[in-house]
Amino acid sequence: MAPPPPTPSSSQRRASLLHTHVTAFLEALTPPDPSNSNPPPPPSPPSLIDAYFTCSSASPPTIHEHGPPFTQKLLPFLGRPFIRKLQCVQYFELMGGALELAIKRGSVRVSVDADFPISDDKTGKYTSEDIDADGNIWRQLPGRVLATGQCHCVSRKTGRGWDEEVVWVFGGFQESEDGSEARFQRWDIWADAASAWVAEGGGDAGSVGWESGQERDRMPW
Repeated sequence: MAPPPPTPSSSQRRASLLHTHVTAFLEALTPPDPSNSNPPPPPSPPSLIDAYFTCSSASPPTIHEHGPPFTQKLLPFLGRPFIRKLQCVQYFELMGGALELAIKRGSVRVSVDADFPISDDKTGKYTSEDIDADGNIWRQLPGRVLATGQCHCVSRKTGRGWDEEVVWVFGGFQESEDGSEARFQRWDIWADAASAWVAEGGGDAGSVGWESGQERDRMPW
C-alpha cells in the first residue's frame, strides 16, 4: 500500500529538518573560519557517523564515492559502497590518507526534495529507478537532498592539487521519534575522480579509456 500523500505543512517541516541536518553535516566537514584563533578540533569519523547517519541493522550507514573500478588501485575509497559503521569509518580513513580536501566556506548549496521518491502513477509501486545498483531500497524512504560545493584537493602522495566542484546526494532519511531530526542512511559523492587519479600518479586518464564526463553522466537525476 502506498503511503498517504504528504500535506504541504508536513512537507515543509520535513524539508526544513533535512536541510538543517545535511547543512550541519557539511559544515562539520568544512575547515574552520581562518579568523577563528581557537577553532574546535575536527570531528572524528565515528562521531560523524553516530551524529548524522542512521545506524541500525535495518538501516546501516552507507557511503559511496563514485569512480571507475580501476581507480581503486591508487584510490581505494572510490568505486564501491562502504556499508555499516566500521566500513564507513574505513572510507574516511582511506580518503583522508590519500587526499587533503577542503570545502570552500560559503560555496555549499543545498536543495531538498522532501517527498522523494514519487510512486509509480496510481499503483503505489516504485519504479526500478528507486532501487540502486546494489539492490537496496533506501530510495523508497522519503526524502532526498542534493548539495554542491567548491573544494580544493591535494594528493598527500605527490603534493599535486586541484580545484573541483563536488556533488553530494543524501537519501534514506528517517525521523527521530520526537520529530526533532531526520538522519540519512546513504551518502553518495561525485567528485573529479579523473583529477585525483592523475594527481596520484596514475597518468593520463584518457589513456585508460576514461571519457570526459563519464562518471558524472551516471548521477541519478
